[in-house]
Amino acid sequence: MVTLQSLPTEIVSKILECCDTSRELAVLASTCRWLYDMTIPVLYDRQALENDYHVIFWAARNAPKGHVETVQFLLDQDVDIDAPSLCYHEERFPFEESCWTLDFGDRANFDVLPLATFTPLILSIFYKHEPVTQLLLGQGASTEIMVMRHEAPSGTTALHAAVASGNVPAIKMIIEGGHAGPNDLDAAGYPPLLWAALHASKNQDAAPSLQALVDLGADPDYIVPSGITRDSRHSMVATLTKRGKPEAAEMLVAVGAKALSDEELRELENTAIMYL
Repeated sequence: MVTLQSLPTEIVSKILECCDTSRELAVLASTCRWLYDMTIPVLYDRQALENDYHVIFWAARNAPKGHVETVQFLLDQDVDIDAPSLCYHEERFPFEESCWTLDFGDRANFDVLPLATFTPLILSIFYKHEPVTQLLLGQGASTEIMVMRHEAPSGTTALHAAVASGNVPAIKMIIEGGHAGPNDLDAAGYPPLLWAALHASKNQDAAPSLQALVDLGADPDYIVPSGITRDSRHSMVATLTKRGKPEAAEMLVAVGAKALSDEELRELENTAIMYL
């Protein structure tokens, strides 16, 4: 009796191509290692042609389990390296597709942000899959987080994702690789170090980002929009102190920022009272 494995490779390949759906190919791939090795390239080719990018997100997420080669294979097949995510992620990321700006948490905000989309690079950073992050950056992946399916950059980037999640290797890759600067501002005018301080005050996992950024050239005394008045600008320490985040301010002082003098504190109090 002729078995499938006894057939020439060319004939088996033709049989695989006759499968109508990706599900049928996946079932074949799960039967044995021999068929898996033959079927997976056909499955990836088909999904790439159909603009079905589920597989590259799966590969980026599971890279530590041995799928870095899968990401490279997909890139070799010209899969869109900046493909937008096809689903809303329910994992507890430092920020979400629906809330991707820096939130001081000191005032109500009734503005509804448009949804952003996460690329494989952003997911690899959140999941701390260093080999995939390195591969994607090396292949030219964009560091921008886009609003609503590539319509416009949100102003939040891969560096902010790395900082908020305490992913020091990714921070170093992005800055040392020239993909972003240590003081690059988000859309609201805040540098990565402020992101690090705010996120670290809520989640200790982000704390290593502070020293990493300073070591890479971040300015701990950067002047930012303080939000106290429409045009007011103060140091990050002053801004965090006045906006109810003294723990975050102390973290900045610990990595070299200047502490507030009594005179500066009085000035902040007087400025705020004038605009109540």
